[in-house]
Amino acid sequence: MIIDFHTHLYPPAFRKLGMVPPSMFDVEELLRRMDDAQVDLAVVHSPQILIGPGVPSLNALEHIKTYNEFAAELNVRHQGRLLAFGVANPFGGDADLRETEEALTKKGLSGIAINSNVGGEYLDSSKARAFFRLVAQHEVPVFVHPPGLSVGAELMGDYRLMESLGRPFDTALSIARALITGLLHEIPNLTLVAAHMGGALISCVTRIDTGWRLRSDPTFGPWGPEHINRSPLEYFRMLYVDSMGFNPWALRAVIEFFGADHVVVGSDFPPIDFPLTRTLDTVRHLEIPEVDKQSILGKNARRLLKL
Repeated sequence: MIIDFHTHLYPPAFRKLGMVPPSMFDVEELLRRMDDAQVDLAVVHSPQILIGPGVPSLNALEHIKTYNEFAAELNVRHQGRLLAFGVANPFGGDADLRETEEALTKKGLSGIAINSNVGGEYLDSSKARAFFRLVAQHEVPVFVHPPGLSVGAELMGDYRLMESLGRPFDTALSIARALITGLLHEIPNLTLVAAHMGGALISCVTRIDTGWRLRSDPTFGPWGPEHINRSPLEYFRMLYVDSMGFNPWALRAVIEFFGADHVVVGSDFPPIDFPLTRTLDTVRHLEIPEVDKQSILGKNARRLLKL
């Protein structure tokens, strides 16, 4: 069973919110491409990246409710082919928490997708702890995806630097802050899945660990309050990441660090318009054991989704 853990669709109501590739609304095209590549199941969520003049935040509760209703309908209409996650604003307060609870119970959704930041607030925020405790209680995965505007946005307005540099570093920054400040120490049964091979994490994890080991040396700058009692590397290895990036050597490094049992395959289609076979071949052509390839292509996702 091959499972693509990173696909996106928008509900028809989002057409009016901004300029979006048509593929983001084309359910039948996604299914056709899945058939062509022999992908059995696609995990669908919203990337929450619509940006532009006059475009409201998709993290507004009204848009979250619209998306979650759409996700529930997808799961009924395309049962066995599409498995849509709900979306949430982890900083939104009681009303947002009630919507997440309803998405996981009444709407029957199997996971939640969130942004790595919402309006500049990152996942280490104390406001997000209640959300993380709730989803951990329901034992569902949380997919972390960067938003439209990332850290350093003021320097990335051209050459698509926001897409190629800003968003991967936003994911890395948010997850690093969350883990260093004790998120997985406090909630060890929380399952986080980071988009795009974890963003820039793989190139930074040992530097973060070095900072932790030298935290008592003030010549390297301040460390901060202690929230973890063992190496950050141990918490980072509790993460799951997807394979999206079309980069075999980076994917090998990701597999070596996180372990083949913590990697799922992800295409980012729609909207990234590459054949799904390219996504799968990035894994299939790696010089790793066949059992590891099968884990990445589907077995790990089946375990996370309790299929």
